[in-house]
Amino acid sequence: MAKRDYYDVLGVGKGADAGEIKKAYRKKAKELHPDLHPNDEEKANAFKEASAAFEILSDEEKRAQFDRGEIDADGNPTGFANAGGGFGGGFGGGGFRQ
Repeated sequence: MAKRDYYDVLGVGKGADAGEIKKAYRKKAKELHPDLHPNDEEKANAFKEASAAFEILSDEEKRAQFDRGEIDADGNPTGFANAGGGFGGGFGGGGFRQ
């Protein structure tokens, strides 16, 4: 299952504050909780996705990393984050010699 944008999952904008994120998550959790929908795998998966979105977006550090593309929707480092910090290194020192 491909992960969607977590802001879309919770139905909030990227500028949402912590209170808006919490409120949106609680609303989704009430709608989708597996105890209310036994044997409904689709709603169970949507509940898991909303919970994962809340885990990332409610933590300031994880949210900033997610917004910068340093971690993916699962909280794992992306290739960009593992690239040694961006563009640098490798060709230090000397100039062109003939």
